[in-house]
Amino acid sequence: MKVIKLDDKADEKRYGVNSLIKDIKGLHDEEGIEIMVAVYKKKDGKVGIGTTEGNNAEIVGLMEMAKLQYLEDDWR
Repeated sequence: MKVIKLDDKADEKRYGVNSLIKDIKGLHDEEGIEIMVAVYKKKDGKVGIGTTEGNNAEIVGLMEMAKLQYLEDDWR
C-alpha cells in the first residue's frame, strides 16, 4: 500500500506551496531571479521571512511592491 501525503494531494487541487515552489524554480531556471523574498506561515502559526543576499533598501522595496501588487490583484 502506498502512503498518500494529504498536503501533496491538496496541492494538486489548488495552488499550494509545492505549486508555488515549482513555478518559482521554473522562472529562475528560465529567466534568472536576482533577489528573492519569501514570507511564510508555518503550521504552528509562526511567521517567518527568508531573503537572498542583497541591498536592504531593495529588499524592503520588493516587499512594498509585492504588497501593492497583491492587493491590486486580489481585490479585482
